Amino acid sequence: MARLTAAQGWSLTWVESIEWLDFIEEFIPDTQQHCRGKEGTLETDGWSSVNLLHLVPFMVNVNQELHTVKVYDTTTKVENAENLIAMICEVIQIVEKDWGILVIAITSDCGGDSRAAWKAVVTADTHLVGPNCDAHQINLIVGDYFNASALFLDYTDKADQVIRWLRGQTFLLGLLREIQQCIWEGQTLAVIRAVITRWMAHFLAYQRLLELKSALELLVEHPCLYASGTEQSHAVTRKMVPIICDGLFWHHLARVKFHLQPLAIAANVTQSVHCRLDEVLLTFAFLVKQYLEQPVEDEAVKHVVINSLKTRWGKTDQDVFIATVILNPFVKTGAFKQIRIFTRAGIAILLHHLWHHFYPDTTVSSTLKTEIDNYLDNKGQYSDLQEYTEMIQVQAVSEVSRIHLSWGLEVT
Repeated sequence: MARLTAAQGWSLTWVESIEWLDFIEEFIPDTQQHCRGKEGTLETDGWSSVNLLHLVPFMVNVNQELHTVKVYDTTTKVENAENLIAMICEVIQIVEKDWGILVIAITSDCGGDSRAAWKAVVTADTHLVGPNCDAHQINLIVGDYFNASALFLDYTDKADQVIRWLRGQTFLLGLLREIQQCIWEGQTLAVIRAVITRWMAHFLAYQRLLELKSALELLVEHPCLYASGTEQSHAVTRKMVPIICDGLFWHHLARVKFHLQPLAIAANVTQSVHCRLDEVLLTFAFLVKQYLEQPVEDEAVKHVVINSLKTRWGKTDQDVFIATVILNPFVKTGAFKQIRIFTRAGIAILLHHLWHHFYPDTTVSSTLKTEIDNYLDNKGQYSDLQEYTEMIQVQAVSEVSRIHLSWGLEVT
């Protein structure tokens, strides 16, 4: 609905229509009934809307379906952990009492008041886990990458200047489009401007600029380059021409794109509404593998990114992430090094501990260890599991469908 509103240029006030509110009231009870008796993850984040109101929405994810529970207007409230804790506790009460959902996890970004709030709630309610918003964590790694290299920051700043210059002059965009149509047989590419609210935007913007390199080099030699615009815009154009003609600019921008590509892939996975915990850990492993294989001249980049990954991983509830990978039948223990924690005893203790965490009022089943052994050995009721997963994998490849991340990743 949000995309349709933006595409049609509708006023955002339509969501306040009485007819729309009546429609929602009619269908929300069905949604609640559909979720009743199931487990869910509470999600929250805050943002400032176009009308300058600061909003804090709460959603619950049940069976890979996301439902909005409540949106708070906190414009006139002090932004601190205490107020956020009160909102979280109220929403948990709504979800568990009115919707009949057992909240087992709560996630938000890892910054300041948000982290303090959900950490306090998780500590007080011991059956909860509190995974971070890992798309946000990936974005923080990107920030660490740029902060570590003034050179790359300088060249990406130049790239941003070129993009703003092009996007600010429709005449130049028209010339660029004509050039592309001539050299690429009618095909054209748009200039992308990065926006901070999109995790992958900077990577995509720089990738697109590199794709337009040959067309831009022809653009700065075009006889009509200064045919339109003001003296001020011509001055900006004169500054952009040397950048586009600079081979080092394109070389370093290509290096930045090469460095950012694994992080862009990771952001695309982790920003999904239904990203699972096992996918997060395998994504982190994918990043470690990619940056360990960086060429010698990028040793500093490797050091910064891997250290940043270690910092992010150190702030997570590691046991639950590890358990989800083990309980992924496509991976099990194959992604891990053979160290003590991943022996049969270590795995049994891990799952035993998590059972007590999620179900503190129940006794661990006496058959848990047998079930774990049978699962790992494909025996008993799991005897057909390996063959079945192989069938699913073959089907996924033929239908170009992503099941899980790459094989052969080691998680330490």
